[in-house]
Amino acid sequence: MEFGVPLLNDTFWGKVDLSLAGRHARYSTAGDANTWKVGLTWDTPLPGVRLRSIMSRDIRAPNLSELFSPNQGLNGGINNTFLAGSPQQTVRQLNVGNPTLSPEKSQTTEIGIVFQPEFLPGFQTSIDYWRIGVKQVIQSLGLQTVFDQCFRGFTQFCTQDNITTANGVNVSAAATGAPGTANQIVSVQSRAFNAAVLLTDGFDWESSYQFDLQDWDVPGSFTLRSLVTHVSKFIVDDGIPGTQTSRELAGAVGGGGNSQTYNQSGGNVLNWKLNLVQSYQNDVWGINLTERWYSGGVFTNRNTLVCAVGTCPRPTVQTPTINYNKVSAVMYLDVGVNWNITEHTQLYTKVDNVANTMPPDTGGQNANNTLYDVIGRMYRVGVRFNN
Repeated sequence: MEFGVPLLNDTFWGKVDLSLAGRHARYSTAGDANTWKVGLTWDTPLPGVRLRSIMSRDIRAPNLSELFSPNQGLNGGINNTFLAGSPQQTVRQLNVGNPTLSPEKSQTTEIGIVFQPEFLPGFQTSIDYWRIGVKQVIQSLGLQTVFDQCFRGFTQFCTQDNITTANGVNVSAAATGAPGTANQIVSVQSRAFNAAVLLTDGFDWESSYQFDLQDWDVPGSFTLRSLVTHVSKFIVDDGIPGTQTSRELAGAVGGGGNSQTYNQSGGNVLNWKLNLVQSYQNDVWGINLTERWYSGGVFTNRNTLVCAVGTCPRPTVQTPTINYNKVSAVMYLDVGVNWNITEHTQLYTKVDNVANTMPPDTGGQNANNTLYDVIGRMYRVGVRFNN
């Protein structure tokens, strides 16, 4: 259900509108969930100035894979801390679903301003601050984390549906030598559950300017666009006792292939991202340039202590050590051209990453293909048809 409510329309104070919305959803697997939204816009008496704000409660219901994923087995390794010397053992990792999951819940707050001046037709700029908090985030634990939690005394992680042994006897967290009468560990389950919380905020700044060149007796039009995104913080708390639960991911861009944001293993989040576009188009041909700039960062923000080799203290869970922790910024240039062969046919070509810029070193064995261009210079040629 949604309502639009006009609150004010005055020549002196301007125009104010309120929007209200509510939604009730019932999931056969996750139960009931209520969401809502409150928004306010104010066309101020200042020409071309509009203020806007919104607050909402949102959810994400668990998907079928998280709920009912069948056992997917692969080989994994653990350090068996129950045995002297914590020897490494190869066990079966089982990725399984959890039908008792509940929806993730978030609250979003946003406030912004739009400026579209009358004295500069075709120009518009807007800046919006946003803040998003999520709780009951769905995540899965790695094998070693499950095993370590059992060793630390959290016996719910020691059951057979978490750590399976050949003779069906649970691994005991109270054991100091061999784990009780339990024998060979057969498998460790990685199961999704609601535990983590997430908090992020930042701002988006978007501007555009479009104008014709007729005043200078030049055919065609020119367009400038820019989009700046800044993430000031991206804090994830796994909620796992005995671990470094709270982690700042903003600016942590380390990782290799298939790195992610917003996942149980951390992810990568840029502090700054800038996208600029300049384009010219007339009745016959057009050209556009795009610059993509990604800020630098660090391999990891996990309270890491940077120290020279040989001088580092013994690393701990809360304070790991590293001898180098810096990732360089990078910029890509893309160029596109189009040609109208006929009224209904257009030939186009585009070259991405013209300078063949390599991705920065992010500390992984492979380049980070989530944030950066790992293909290099790429060419496209095509034809568009329209009636």
